[in-house]
Amino acid sequence: MGAPSPAASGEPTIGCFSCAIHQHRWGLRLDAIARVLPMAAAPVPVPNSPPWLLGIISLEAIIAPVVDPGVVLGYATRHAPTSLDDMVVLVGVGEEYVALLVRDAGPLTAVAPTALTAPPGVPYAAARYAPSAPPDPALEGVVGFLAIERMAADCLAELEQGEVIG
Repeated sequence: MGAPSPAASGEPTIGCFSCAIHQHRWGLRLDAIARVLPMAAAPVPVPNSPPWLLGIISLEAIIAPVVDPGVVLGYATRHAPTSLDDMVVLVGVGEEYVALLVRDAGPLTAVAPTALTAPPGVPYAAARYAPSAPPDPALEGVVGFLAIERMAADCLAELEQGEVIG
């Protein structure tokens, strides 16, 4: 018999769900997510953009850059949206949004923030965005939690600095 879940022990919890980004499953904190929507159409490509920018998309009156978080994390290959399993996670940065392309969203669960530890075996570039590993066996196979609000803010800052988008 395992340890009691954080909710059963009375510990405060954080809601999260898991998703696939390239070959790994990552946990995303629900409090950092504005919306999760299916990828309804391919993003419009942006010339001379960074490799992690898949393009621009309009989702429910929100225009947002679509980011391949796997490339930001340091995985070598770019993921093009090609599947019905593709979803976009909208992350708010001030009054702007960034859409992160993910696949295969998993179940919602709750984890204790006090149990977070550094993840092993992820690309070096992921260290900035993956400050913690999953403490909960309910997230089996998840390599870590992503700080998606930091990733989104960094991507917007780079786009604005490089004058890639208006």
